[in-house]
Amino acid sequence: GDAGALRALEECAAAGASSLHMLQHLADMLNSLPESSGPRNWSHALREACLRAGLTESLSQYILATLPAARGEAQAAAWQSALASPVLPLALQAVTGLARTHSPTQALLLDSNLVPRLHLLEQSSSSGASGLGGHAESLLEAVREAAAAAVDRIRLETREAKRSKALERRREMLRELGLAAHDGAGGASSSAEG
Repeated sequence: GDAGALRALEECAAAGASSLHMLQHLADMLNSLPESSGPRNWSHALREACLRAGLTESLSQYILATLPAARGEAQAAAWQSALASPVLPLALQAVTGLARTHSPTQALLLDSNLVPRLHLLEQSSSSGASGLGGHAESLLEAVREAAAAAVDRIRLETREAKRSKALERRREMLRELGLAAHDGAGGASSSAEG
């Protein structure tokens, strides 16, 4: 599938430093993209192009295929292999750059089974010199933006619904009392002041 191209890159990287060096440049460039400030921003356009071309999904599928889904004795060899991968830290860096401030990429990553695996990698004490735990943490933070935005949106909608319901209850009580509510003031129309 999509991860096949990155597996081929991994094989090339094992055969020669040139391919790995090129992948390092790509990861560095993508990870250093400035934040997207909207659809007309060039970094947003580049992230969109990578998403449409399938690069983002290929990278995320590679990470998904490389990282085991659980920790334990049965997965020890798979984790050792993943931690030794020269391509994994580069894929993590590249996807982090693509996901940062780009909600479609964040949504793609949230919809996959990647987040639990990244969390396992983040917790790994043996992620070693390649900094895999730190790369996993950075990617989780980039994806967290989307989750936080979704939570904030839901909270705002709930707050607005409660506010509207309270305002409607207040108006109904005032109508029952024969008073009218002032718009914006929240008080009843009454001229009796002491």
